[in-house]
Amino acid sequence: MSQHEPAEVKTAASEYPDARPTAARYPYLSLIRVISCIGIVVLHTFYVYVSYFPASEAQQTWSLAVRNAMMWAVPCFVMVTGALLLDPAREVTVKKLFSKYILRAALAIVVFTLVFYAFDLWLGGRGPRLLDLGAVLLKMYTNGSWSHMWYLYMLIGLYLLMPAFRLISAGADARTLRYLLLVGLIFMLALPTIDQVTGVKTGFYISIYTVYPFYLFLGYALHKRTIRIPRAMGALMLSAGILAAAALTKLQLAYEIDTLKKLLPNYSFVINALMAAGLYSLLQPKEAASAKDAKLLSFLDRQSFGIYLIHYLVLKFAVTQIAWNPYQSDGVVLLIAVSAAVFLISLGLTWCLRLIPFVKKFL
Repeated sequence: MSQHEPAEVKTAASEYPDARPTAARYPYLSLIRVISCIGIVVLHTFYVYVSYFPASEAQQTWSLAVRNAMMWAVPCFVMVTGALLLDPAREVTVKKLFSKYILRAALAIVVFTLVFYAFDLWLGGRGPRLLDLGAVLLKMYTNGSWSHMWYLYMLIGLYLLMPAFRLISAGADARTLRYLLLVGLIFMLALPTIDQVTGVKTGFYISIYTVYPFYLFLGYALHKRTIRIPRAMGALMLSAGILAAAALTKLQLAYEIDTLKKLLPNYSFVINALMAAGLYSLLQPKEAASAKDAKLLSFLDRQSFGIYLIHYLVLKFAVTQIAWNPYQSDGVVLLIAVSAAVFLISLGLTWCLRLIPFVKKFL
């Protein structure tokens, strides 16, 4: 499952040690992160259960349609990161990048690769051996751990390039920024989609051939209102994207279209970008606003990084140890309840673990 504050508003990028200032000054950014976190839990819950348990054709279609309709979640996380860290008024030094952001992601990779490896050993019914150390280190280096860990590796890459990205955001006027986003739209979204649909790979490319910097700058441009998408248009974009994702899922399963199978869960798919931009714009207020009482929003925002890391552990425990097949009952309806339970359990575990000083540094 694959993968972008003004000066003294302290840290609260998508990896935020303390998100309270963001919720207070930019409540909609915190809201986007919380909703995106819920979307990721729903996405993975439906996908994991439909992958583990037998389901009817209709149940499989609905489950995958829900998964594909949630593909806006990770792009929205990256867009919020861009809105916060690309702001020229915000001080983001190389030292701060390495000592806070990169260190946090790296620690999370080390700790959770170990945790997930230990869990897999437990499922396999054996204890650790000395030879496992080499296997664990290899997984850390190659992103060979559980599938959702890819986000941390991508995040570190964005952080390493952040000084260069910030030079662009600081020096580019509105027209130049729109131009860069247009280039990104063509080369990072449109052409990859056309390549998949036609089966003919274009020879044209740009050197940074990944979609995540595009989302980074799109979030910044929308936040600064360099690009304006009316809220009604945002609602339309999100709704149309969800309907299109559901319809294409039905089409892909009915006719076993391999191209759609690759496109739908791909963050370079135009429809997924359409949904992400739509949700972001829908939740963005017409004018800058502050929340007088954002305690719950701040609380949920602070836990979202931990929820992202832990929820997959909760899911894997549920499907392997509880082994209850919801498709034998109401299927998709029950999976909504399962998603809520996974989110709440992950939230509780994250809150408890963050009470431990060392754990709080990376969770």
